Amino acid sequence: MSSVTQYMNHNDPRAASFKRAVESADADEIQRLFDAHPELEQLIDKPWFAFGSTALVLSTLTETRAVIDALLDVGADIDAKSDWSVDVELADHLIARGATLDIHAAGGLGRMDVLTELLDAKPERVSVPGPDGATPLHLAMNIEVAQFLLDRGAELDKAGWADAGGHEDLVELLR
Repeated sequence: MSSVTQYMNHNDPRAASFKRAVESADADEIQRLFDAHPELEQLIDKPWFAFGSTALVLSTLTETRAVIDALLDVGADIDAKSDWSVDVELADHLIARGATLDIHAAGGLGRMDVLTELLDAKPERVSVPGPDGATPLHLAMNIEVAQFLLDRGAELDKAGWADAGGHEDLVELLR
């Protein structure tokens, strides 16, 4: 661990400036800070934001594309995970920038092409829980995705989240 890594923390003025720039959606300030302080790279994927989000995850929640692009340009991990959802159009933007989808994201975004590819390669993942315990079936965007997962062997006893998500059509399918 370098000496820079050892002393860089929440109280460091550079870290505080980075956090303020992200929270205020100031893409130009993010770029300026990284140009002036390349050591900030060690913070780019730290979960220092609300609910343990990284800077990029926070920016996807606020749908601020200029900030998303600035963070990606300075080295943010495009595949950083969070238990929060992302708008489909914004997800397409991230995918165009190089993000990869796991089985949970593919189901939640309705990406049948990716689901098919992932389950053809590893069919045993059809009911695998993610970090928050949700399975792909929990996150199914619509009936087509849910039916596909069920046809591939998704476990119904792990499907209880559809009811909580207000998806009456999915609840009916899963009864």
